[in-house]
Amino acid sequence: MTAEVRRNGRAWGTAEVTEHGTAVRFCISGPLCRDAVYRVWGRSADREPILLGVAEPDGDRLVLDRTRTRSELALFGYRDALPEEYILSVREPEWSISERTGDECIDHAVRAHHLPVEREGELLRIRCAFDKNTEFPLAFAFCLCRVKAGEAVLEWTKKQIEPQ
Repeated sequence: MTAEVRRNGRAWGTAEVTEHGTAVRFCISGPLCRDAVYRVWGRSADREPILLGVAEPDGDRLVLDRTRTRSELALFGYRDALPEEYILSVREPEWSISERTGDECIDHAVRAHHLPVEREGELLRIRCAFDKNTEFPLAFAFCLCRVKAGEAVLEWTKKQIEPQ
C-alpha cells in the first residue's frame, strides 16, 4: 500500500507499507528538512495515533524504515487495520483523539507514553506492555490493572465532577 505523508497540512512524501507475515514494514521518504528532528505518525479515523519513529537524513531525503509486529500495532488499536494517514511533525499531531479520563495521573501517563485508549460506551480501556524488560507507565495504578500475556489493561470510567 502506498499513502501520502503530510507536513504542515501539505503533501511532503510517501509511505510504502508492506506486510510480511506477522510484521509490517513502514518505509517513509520525502525531501530533506534540516530545521528540526521530525517524527512520523500514523493513524486511522477512530484510533490513537501511533509514533512510527524518527525520520533520518539520507542524502537529500529524510527516510524512516521501520518494522513493527502485528502484536505491537494491536496495542495501539491496529489489530485488524493499518494506519490510513501519515504525518511528519516535530511534535504529536493535533489530530490526536486521546480520551481524557478525568484523572490527572492517568491522563499524563497516556500522553507521555503514547498509550492507546479505547472507548466502549462510558468505559475507557488503556493498554500497555507488562514485561520485566520494559518500562511500566501505569505502575502507580498497578492494583487497578488486569495483567495477562505480557499486557496490562486498565479499565476506567470517566469521572464526572458535579458542580456544588
